[in-house]
Amino acid sequence: MTAIVQLGTVISDEIEVDSPQWYEWLENNSSFRYQCELGNITLIKDGLYWTAAKKVDGRLRRKRAGKNSELTRDKLCALTALLCVKEIYTDYLREKGDRQRLTKKGLEQKIEDLEKKLADREEIIAALKEKLLSVSRKDL
Repeated sequence: MTAIVQLGTVISDEIEVDSPQWYEWLENNSSFRYQCELGNITLIKDGLYWTAAKKVDGRLRRKRAGKNSELTRDKLCALTALLCVKEIYTDYLREKGDRQRLTKKGLEQKIEDLEKKLADREEIIAALKEKLLSVSRKDL
């Protein structure tokens, strides 16, 4: 049975994402289903790396998620957004009453934009971590 991680908690074990127990849990599991406000994705471990996957319009979409240490709550939400963008956009148009059809090219551009934002965010986080590590206790 595939474990479910819902809103940042492993349901079966009550483990919070980003906690030390989370990273230990990842070591001992090979797949799980992640559910958040944006949608649902499945994560599968292949060796040291995880892959996020979602079936959209009959096609399996995949994104490399990274190593255990990279599977943070923010990263999981970002991956969910990337893989669920077409569903989110279609739902938005449906609610808006707009019958405009999202073209493949338009969708690919939106995905590229989201991927760039995610990469920029990861660079900022890495720079902030580096800065924090360089600050000594007496500077605080």
